[in-house]
Amino acid sequence: MKENLPKNLPKNLPNNLPQHLPQHAEVIIIGAGPAGAAMASWLADHGVCSIVLEKETFPRFSIGESLLPEALNCLEEVGLLDVVEAANYQYKDGATFVTNESRYDVDFADSYSSGKKYAYQVPRADFDHRLINRCAEKGVEVFYQTKIKRIEPLNNGYQLWVDSNGEEKTIVAGFLVDASGFGRVLARLFKLDKPSLMSKKKALFCHVETDLAHPELDRNKILIAQTRADIAQWYWLIPFTGGTCSAGVVMDDCHNDGQPVGQKGSLQQTHEKEWHLAMEKQRMMSDLVNGKPLIREIGSVSAYSCSVSKLYGERYVILGNAGEFIDPIFSSGVTIALKSALLAAPLVLEAVTQRQTPDWENRFHLPLMQGVDTFKEFVMAWYAGILPRLFYADMKSAQLNSAEGRRMISAILAGYVWDRSNPFTRMSVGNLQSLLAWV
Repeated sequence: MKENLPKNLPKNLPNNLPQHLPQHAEVIIIGAGPAGAAMASWLADHGVCSIVLEKETFPRFSIGESLLPEALNCLEEVGLLDVVEAANYQYKDGATFVTNESRYDVDFADSYSSGKKYAYQVPRADFDHRLINRCAEKGVEVFYQTKIKRIEPLNNGYQLWVDSNGEEKTIVAGFLVDASGFGRVLARLFKLDKPSLMSKKKALFCHVETDLAHPELDRNKILIAQTRADIAQWYWLIPFTGGTCSAGVVMDDCHNDGQPVGQKGSLQQTHEKEWHLAMEKQRMMSDLVNGKPLIREIGSVSAYSCSVSKLYGERYVILGNAGEFIDPIFSSGVTIALKSALLAAPLVLEAVTQRQTPDWENRFHLPLMQGVDTFKEFVMAWYAGILPRLFYADMKSAQLNSAEGRRMISAILAGYVWDRSNPFTRMSVGNLQSLLAWV
């Protein structure tokens, strides 16, 4: 099956690959996804040379394709927004939540918080490749097909044993930035894994060829669908340019098979059967994607929520999904990854140029987790049925029925979870639950 890149964009962007892995680097960034690219770009703009080690070859498929406005603000601050704005991605101005009977629209233009009021829907193979290539244009060396096998501490850094294009090599780093996403390199090698408090879920997903012709679909919004408001199973549909979309369904992970994306054989047949049965149950999803040609085989990921015991340590920091991933429901992954890079980058600069230990707890961990915890509260409120009931009810609560209340909700779903002036960034699941008394 063909890779889903926008039809009007180049499919093979130049890589500017360096020839030889150096023996030493001031900063090594593990992973070339959005968090790694954001860190590399910011450091390059501030005169710090870093190298990026990436186990795969780009472009490569990834899920997490619907951006939030706050992600664009972060991209602008790390010097990468221009390459995104030039890519002709599908414009996104909000989200539509539907059941088979009800609808609730979120418009970013009505957001309570200041900042951008729009985002994009992006095929990640193309998006990630563009970001890291802009870093290469800034002088960042990117080594693909380079997998880290072992890491040992030194007096002022770390020694890494890597497999680079099938060749065993070592390299010394003054500072490590783990942006490896679900590879979770430092969590694994430094034994930092911690069980997530989120319930285990499974996602099935693929890319579909479809014109998305439907009278109820606003293609400028991500579609989040359920059959009923009290059912935890939900669907996404993310329109792309060029007559394709990303579609998926999230359900309870009853078996936790833990199989990789694109598994062949009987498991793949099981995924296909689950996919079609799920799509038949939701009216809009059935109309839009069921029976349409698949661009990719149906992928699956199970028990994806994860956490770590700490996000920083002696001359290392962990960014984005490499540390904690909550859930895909509000498209928070890329935003958290970029925000973590933006918060950490000045501290990495201090660590390598001033030879001192920055205040990671108060300047990185606590500020980052304020927003992550807000996302987490809303995710838990979603699966508890609180948010769906608030969205779809005939609301009598002045706080939600007012334009101001809707603007506050819109700001959260636009990614402005670090704006403490918004009362909803300080609400717990219990507080959100109390709003139901007014519905």
